[in-house]
Amino acid sequence: MGVELKTPPEEALGVDLGRSELGGITTEFRYLFAGIAVASIWLAIAAASTVLLLRAIGASRLTAAVGFVCLPLLLTGAWYLAGNSMLAALSFAPLIAWLWIRGSFALAGGLLCVGLLFKLNLALVLISAPVAFLLLGVPAGAARSQVARAAAGFGAVLAVGAAFLALRGELHGYLATVIDNVAYSRDVLVETG
Repeated sequence: MGVELKTPPEEALGVDLGRSELGGITTEFRYLFAGIAVASIWLAIAAASTVLLLRAIGASRLTAAVGFVCLPLLLTGAWYLAGNSMLAALSFAPLIAWLWIRGSFALAGGLLCVGLLFKLNLALVLISAPVAFLLLGVPAGAARSQVARAAAGFGAVLAVGAAFLALRGELHGYLATVIDNVAYSRDVLVETG
């Protein structure tokens, strides 16, 4: 059973679908390949930082190899929706933990900020490892100093991000989107009673 179109797609869309761009690659395929490339970068960051974290806490090579394979599989399962920022933010969680455990508190705080700029509602996931390490006293040192250095890194990245968005005239739109995302669950509850 076939479907007959009354108007050809190129006329309905107002474009020449037969004309390809960039030597035979249409715009849609370029977006598809770009999306796959970006997702691959996030997965590579997650996999590599999982190995670094597991080796830093004394895990065997076998455990690190299993982590290298399993975390990307988990991230592309239940959490991942194409086009969303969930994968980017979640890929930073093991890297934040690794940076914290090796004593790079400012970098961990800065990366925490980047993760939260992608997806604010993952704050508890992203902050969980540093909080656990603080409670365990790992690495050794004054907890107040560690938190202060992480806060400095967080603040520096936040200031740079806000300045960048403000210069581009996109700060208001970004903040409106963040507020809408945070208020979404409350709005659904209000609407549904």
